Amino acid sequence: MKRRDQNDPSTLAIAARLRTLRLTRDMSMEEIGALVGVTFQQVQKYENGSNRIPVDRLQRLAQALEVPVSYFFETYSGPPGAGLDASDAIKQFCADPMGFRMAQAFIRLPERSRRAAVEMVEGVARIQPAE
Repeated sequence: MKRRDQNDPSTLAIAARLRTLRLTRDMSMEEIGALVGVTFQQVQKYENGSNRIPVDRLQRLAQALEVPVSYFFETYSGPPGAGLDASDAIKQFCADPMGFRMAQAFIRLPERSRRAAVEMVEGVARIQPAE
């Protein structure tokens, strides 16, 4: 039986922001957990949205990661990718495990291969490349 937290959009948005922040800071779940006094398993549950983050812990996470608590509540509206500025698009992309893996691989490619990779992804997504 699924808990109601797992489908709550605000829980999932906060979870994605935590994951994005942790990954952009190149920190492990263990490191984040140690900073706020929880196990890596608990951090994992926070990041996948299966557990809500209590307010006091959210405050400790914000302090440990040097962001205002409001960082976790910044949202965008609309379907994924719609109306996102570049910063939000990057955050959303890196919050997805496959997106993050793709970004890591992409930066290791030489310039010519990067162009080919972008064209391939655009083609698969049926998106016309920007001129």
